[in-house]
Amino acid sequence: MRFAKAATAAIVLVGAALFAVATWLDAPLLRIASKPIQVLGLALWAVTPPFRGRYQALVATGLVCGAIGDLLLELSQRTFLAGLLAFLVGHVAYAGAFLQDSRRLAPTLALAAFAPGAAVMCLLWRAGHLGDLTVPVAVYMFVICTMLWRALSRLTALSAPRSSAYSGALGAAVFLVSDAILAIDLFVARVPHSETAILATYWCGQFGIALSAQSPRRTVSSGQGPEEIPRLRRRV
Repeated sequence: MRFAKAATAAIVLVGAALFAVATWLDAPLLRIASKPIQVLGLALWAVTPPFRGRYQALVATGLVCGAIGDLLLELSQRTFLAGLLAFLVGHVAYAGAFLQDSRRLAPTLALAAFAPGAAVMCLLWRAGHLGDLTVPVAVYMFVICTMLWRALSRLTALSAPRSSAYSGALGAAVFLVSDAILAIDLFVARVPHSETAILATYWCGQFGIALSAQSPRRTVSSGQGPEEIPRLRRRV
């Protein structure tokens, strides 16, 4: 198991190094080939034994969708919508994973998750550059905010180990930050050092979510199920 984890970590690091070299040399083909490697490596790492069931499988599915999205976004502007769709499916998979531990509505946490997305959409709308992409981008923003909402709600679940709940929630939040920077850079105004900021937050976000699948599952006493922490239930 340690060898498998070390091997997948090496894949992630090699992929990141290749992409950095491709960017520095301005080599488009190498960028296309190396961009998905990191997230595919995380997908392999997420499913290294011991296998813990549906949560781990859904996280790995989301990571594979992310790798496909990476490839499609890197290919050309004509595949932008297809890449957006791949990431959207990935977020649905992540949300499905988070729902394994908590299905509470948690309206306060929903507000915390959707408020940043709504602010970004207002900014994009005011800029007036979305055009035909208005509906796809709005749908995507709704889905990623839903994913963040479910990740935050999982923090209140007794069945979720603390390390897994925190890494998943942090990963989801950083992922949203990455997409917000990307959207502003594309449709509002150029963001200084945008590619570095987008990639750093994106990879950290994906790593956080992948890490949540590697935390040991918590055993809940009979009759409790994936219930929420009573102390937090009164607050959210």
